[in-house]
Order: sequence, then C-alpha cells, then structure tokens
Amino acid sequence: MKTFTNLFAALLVISSMTAACKKSNTAPTDTIVNTTVTDNGKTIAVTSGQTVAVTLNNPMDGGYEFDTPLYDAGVLTLSSHTHTPGNTNNIGDGGTDTFNFTSLKSGTTTLSITASRGKTDTISMFVAKVVVQ
Repeated sequence: MKTFTNLFAALLVISSMTAACKKSNTAPTDTIVNTTVTDNGKTIAVTSGQTVAVTLNNPMDGGYEFDTPLYDAGVLTLSSHTHTPGNTNNIGDGGTDTFNFTSLKSGTTTLSITASRGKTDTISMFVAKVVVQ
C-alpha cells in the first residue's frame, strides 16, 4: 500500500509540474494586424516586429493606380505589396491590394496610401495613425 501511495504522490508531482509548464507557454500575440478601409482615420497600436496589413480595393476601374505609401521609415517599413485579381465576371472589379508594413521600433507615424490618375488627380485611399510600442 505504501508503494501505491508513493507512486500516487510521484504522479501528482509530475502532473503538477506538467501543468505549470503548460501555463507558462502562453500563446504569442498575433504577428499580423489586419486593417481595411473601415479602419480609415483610426489609431492602430502594434508592438515592435508586428506587421500591419492594409487591404484595399484596387481603384483601377477609375483609371487610378496606387502611389508609393507615405510613412516614417524609421518606424515602419513596407515589407510587401501584393495584388489579388478580382472576379473577371464583374465589370469594374479590380481586386484588392494588400500592403504589409513591418514595425521597426517604438514611435508614431501617419500611414497614408493614395492613388493617382495622371499627374494631378489624386485620391486618398487610407490614412491612419500607427503607434508602435
């Protein structure tokens, strides 16, 4: 009976240690913060190393093309820009474009994405304040 009690006590200690280890492995925060035009004008808070993904409708149906995004290059960097084609059965569906910005260090910047048609016709597509903590 004493052996059973010792075995039970040992299993209880091992079980407690395993549970404690699992509790200390908390899931990391999401590395990508997804935003769209609905986040226009908002403040986006991220930590250093996180990616801010901005997905916007492509304005090609009006003859516009995206301009180079404006932001503080000391706080963010544009890590990628991808285009996803729209549905070819829908006239004017230019698809979407996703801009991925990686946060570099603590700071605040205004992120502005515009589109232009010709040299003088520019429209604002997205503007937000990005705060990197």
